[in-house]
Amino acid sequence: MLHLPLEPLDYPRNNPGPGTVLVTMGGSKIAGIVRHQLDDAGPVVAVANLAGSLATQDQSVMTAVYRVLRDRGLPFLHLSPAPGSVCKTLASELGVEYARPDIVLEAGGRQPARALDAGWKRALELARRRGRAIVVLHASDAALAWLAGAVEPKRLGGVEIVPLTALVRKPL
Repeated sequence: MLHLPLEPLDYPRNNPGPGTVLVTMGGSKIAGIVRHQLDDAGPVVAVANLAGSLATQDQSVMTAVYRVLRDRGLPFLHLSPAPGSVCKTLASELGVEYARPDIVLEAGGRQPARALDAGWKRALELARRRGRAIVVLHASDAALAWLAGAVEPKRLGGVEIVPLTALVRKPL
């Protein structure tokens, strides 16, 4: 999954880094940045926003982003949507697959495994109850070490791990 840096509300104080899509850019510049990021990333199955609280509220910015995603057949995974986001509605209009993760897991604090276990337990319960759950795990050394044990069949208790592309759909 490519985390595409998009302009946050407090840019430039909070700068997502090189290649950030800014709301002052034109559509062709944005499309070029998105294509370049995708080409540099190698095989990608989805694009998620990295920051972007301002950019995801801008129709012209997200139209330019979504046109590239649509052309490449890539879904958009919307992390922490801002209240005024246009992403879901626009995805539907432009025919781009869209989803929001149900749970984001991060290995933080003094006991990263304990934090990951608690979130994973919630994710598995949600998957059993609803029949599906999209979980994003922020990669870190601690998270990757934890992951092998988390996906053992006895720990999953009947929950099947499937690719993200099996769960992302075009909005109605």
